[in-house]
Amino acid sequence: VSLAHFSGQSTWLWAREPDVARAINRQRFNPGYLPEIPLGKGICATSELEEAADCDALLVAVPAQFARGVLE
Repeated sequence: VSLAHFSGQSTWLWAREPDVARAINRQRFNPGYLPEIPLGKGICATSELEEAADCDALLVAVPAQFARGVLE
C-alpha cells in the first residue's frame, strides 16, 4: 500500500508497454520485472505518459540510458 493511498491520493505508475500496464492492473504485480512484489490496490498503471504526468508531484525513475527519451 502506498503512503498516498492512506491520504486518499492516487498513485500512478507509467509502463512503456501497454501489456505491462494491463498486467499490473489485473494481477497487482509486475510479472515481467518484479513478480515477487505485490502492489497495493491504490496503485494504478497506465501506458499513457500524459495520464501519469497529470499530477501534483512526479517521480521519474528510469534507467539512465533512457532518461532523455522519456523526459523529452
